[in-house]
Amino acid sequence: MEERRDYRRKQVDINAVYKGSSETFEKGQIKDISYGGMFIETDSPLDEGTLIIASLDASDFGKIIRVQGHVIRVTTKGAGIKFTSIDKKGVETITSYRS
Repeated sequence: MEERRDYRRKQVDINAVYKGSSETFEKGQIKDISYGGMFIETDSPLDEGTLIIASLDASDFGKIIRVQGHVIRVTTKGAGIKFTSIDKKGVETITSYRS
């Protein structure tokens, strides 16, 4: 199957706190990220189209990275998020880091 993504993904394991359609914050785990989006594992199901605002705990770099996007894909483990707003320098730091 041909890869249709605009940006190369980086496999990560980053703690995140996010807010979706409810006004409460939830915890999740970012499993991959690129300039275009991310996949977040969650215990709470998300609906396609939901606006997500998230803070990624990039503790290896000593900072919190803020991103925003819409849920474009839902699985039993979590959701694929397409970014609408990112901390470009923060995401660049994560994607260029060699683990």
